[in-house]
Amino acid sequence: MAPAQRPPEVLFLAPVEPWCRENGSSVVIADQLEGLLARGTVRLLPIFLRRPPEGLVPVPPEGLDGVQLGLEGVPRWLSVAKALLFRTTPLRVRFDNAAAVASVDAAVRERNFHPTVVHVEHLPLVDIALALGRRYGAPVVYRSHNIEAVLLGRRAGLPGPLGAMLRRTADRSEADAMRACAMTLCISDVDLAWARKHAPDARSELMPCSLLMSRYDRVSGGAVAAKQLAFVGGLDWAPNEVGLRWFVDEVWPRLRAVVPDATLAVLARGAAQREWLQGKPGIELLPPEAQALDLFASSRLSIAPLLQGGGVRIKIPESLAVGCPVVATSIGAEGHDLPGILRADEPRRFAEACASILTAAPDPLARRELRDAVEARHGATVHADRLQDIWNSVAPQ
Repeated sequence: MAPAQRPPEVLFLAPVEPWCRENGSSVVIADQLEGLLARGTVRLLPIFLRRPPEGLVPVPPEGLDGVQLGLEGVPRWLSVAKALLFRTTPLRVRFDNAAAVASVDAAVRERNFHPTVVHVEHLPLVDIALALGRRYGAPVVYRSHNIEAVLLGRRAGLPGPLGAMLRRTADRSEADAMRACAMTLCISDVDLAWARKHAPDARSELMPCSLLMSRYDRVSGGAVAAKQLAFVGGLDWAPNEVGLRWFVDEVWPRLRAVVPDATLAVLARGAAQREWLQGKPGIELLPPEAQALDLFASSRLSIAPLLQGGGVRIKIPESLAVGCPVVATSIGAEGHDLPGILRADEPRRFAEACASILTAAPDPLARRELRDAVEARHGATVHADRLQDIWNSVAPQ
């Protein structure tokens, strides 16, 4: 009988300490780490390059505090200049990679850890992970939170030969990063299709964002408000501001004409500083300490009215996980195929979709079904088992 394979020792690299859960990526990373902790069948050394934003105090679960290196990225202008010089995407030179490798290696050696797999979250850390993988003789598993080349193409707005050249460079650089890794895990079917088109010789698979369902099952939210909509998302990210402003200016008047007692609760960084949000009938700005999950649980629906950007909005499955359906634009819902999402891109149709939910009779059973569908696709403990199988499959025997 062949001896059982030794569980891998996994160096888990992430850009920022995730326990403050201040954005979608940190939610995904935190919940996946907690799902792995619940399974407890691999040795993990989580290392986070950056500390959380000032004023946020992390509360890591016991056994997952990890190592905070306190590094910062290079100035944006420098990453752009280096990208032009080396014909790569700015995100692959977002850090001083050599310095980051030295700092991570020192932390690994100090803890007498011997990685057999290097797992990395996000494109800016891939080259750091590859250098460490060569140092330890360990394969690299790369979890892509979105396709940065697609986001760059949508944001750049540069027509003509220069824009085409930048997009080709970003496509090639990201595809090269996937080829250099033993495995790339894409967060949506849309991203996986991009990976298989641009890097067909790379090994890539689907692994949706991870949610620890026990966290969502503890949310009560109180009674569901009859006609309340919820918006959650920082307005310091331009697509959120553009989308919410479109909703307030173009959709909200149409919706209130049909459902006069509809209310919109906004939980968003920077909302209090936006004059265009002030004094709008039926719109309430919540204090920063309000909890997004409680808001979703007490609302009839949430909205994701994005008109630009890309990637996967984690707030959508979070909303569905507490039984709150979602109305979104096509871009807002990109990468999701869960039940409970209505899509509309025109103001009138977006308003009609919201009104159809607000005026329907509440259905507690339907809300429970939304939660179960999220667990089937995004459950962190389910993903933990699969992730460990992937690590075992690439680790040296």
